[in-house]
Amino acid sequence: MRPPGDVRQALLGAVKALAIGGAAVNFRQAAAHAQVGAAVAQRTLENMARAGVVAKVGHAKPAGSAHWHALYAPVQPDDDTPQPWGGIELLAAVMQRFPHAD
Repeated sequence: MRPPGDVRQALLGAVKALAIGGAAVNFRQAAAHAQVGAAVAQRTLENMARAGVVAKVGHAKPAGSAHWHALYAPVQPDDDTPQPWGGIELLAAVMQRFPHAD
């Protein structure tokens, strides 16, 4: 299996960077951030979704556009991305270690 190309790596980085906070991005936003062409970005993101690298999470119609665009989000966030459920799990683990004070 060959390693991902430059465009694919740039788009994955763009999707991860723009999706912070749970926001999904369309191909035009990812293309602008990754500095690649819109047509190449659209085709590459569709291939990445088929491969399971990113997920299609919905559709949106951008302002001024006549077409609906697919929205993409990363499948697995980076390890350094803060996860809201990680904090809850950590809190639950800590609370189980200490007796409940009445």
